[in-house]
Amino acid sequence: MTQPQQWTGVGRTETGYVRASNQDALALLNDCGVWIVADGMGGHPAGDLAAQTAVAMATQRARERASWLREHPSAGAEFVEDLATSANRRIHDLILAKPSLKGMGTTFVVLAVTPAPMPVAHIAHLGDSRAYLYRAGQLKQLTRDHTLVEKFVQRGLIDAATALTHPERHVLTKGLGLGVDMKPELTS
Repeated sequence: MTQPQQWTGVGRTETGYVRASNQDALALLNDCGVWIVADGMGGHPAGDLAAQTAVAMATQRARERASWLREHPSAGAEFVEDLATSANRRIHDLILAKPSLKGMGTTFVVLAVTPAPMPVAHIAHLGDSRAYLYRAGQLKQLTRDHTLVEKFVQRGLIDAATALTHPERHVLTKGLGLGVDMKPELTS
């Protein structure tokens, strides 16, 4: 009898070059096959709180529903969507309780590997935090940024090279906290 595939996530956060504080948060739930990254929106109120809240809520939901996912491996997309929408609701609850937090938000990406005979990675994301696949020495981007500049590129208004230095390259079109009904993009 063969052992099931064990997946291990690793990660770290850094303060970066612009801000004095680290607005990143992550959770490596190797026992659940779930990995979460959030990057608080700098220049907005409480970006660090938004990221920490999103990761804490998604972690709680992942642990609550891990056994359900093992029993329903074909529902991986539903699982990661639930983690993202639960985190978004929690951020909005904080904003309602404390109006001075209005405008806080975070990017968010969650990946869950479903335990099946042929494992599948399911991703939900909002914003410009990315998921990549590293295989055979090659790095492939799996998610598409939710930014104003990415929309410009998709519409053919600017090219990818111009997007790299465009002054509005960090303006998000999706993110947790940016709308009560904000839905993540799903990738499998």
